[in-house]
Amino acid sequence: MWNEISTEKDISNLMCLLGDFHDSCIKEIRYVSGAFVNHNLSMNPVNNMRIVDMVIQRQYRNPMAIVIRFIGVKVLHLAPHDDKYTCEIHSASMFIKNGNLYWADCCEAASEIKSYDGTWICADKAQWRIIDECIGNSDVFDAKYEP
Repeated sequence: MWNEISTEKDISNLMCLLGDFHDSCIKEIRYVSGAFVNHNLSMNPVNNMRIVDMVIQRQYRNPMAIVIRFIGVKVLHLAPHDDKYTCEIHSASMFIKNGNLYWADCCEAASEIKSYDGTWICADKAQWRIIDECIGNSDVFDAKYEP
């Protein structure tokens, strides 16, 4: 069951449940644009979906893992740390500004989100659900084709 995130109260409830994402990490991110090429090589070049599914795992139970689905994505600023640094989230931020929903992997990012050089997302809306069965190193988003 998906839980909608459309109000500051929804955000507050999620942030409380996850302890502001403390001791969490981004496990996987999947982007679906809506564009595609048919078998006859004709293209539907319209990004009419713009969905990002982000799997978060945490070092706490209840829940251990969630997926947040961002719908109508306007910006996905992905800036993963390299292997010289750890990538745990100490305190994330989520807020609504000018009708857009934002999530960032740092609590200080909210004041100047567009200049923040970490990972952040801006979307029309979002929803989330618990996926505790997806804890561990196995891929959550299985690919039909692996090169």
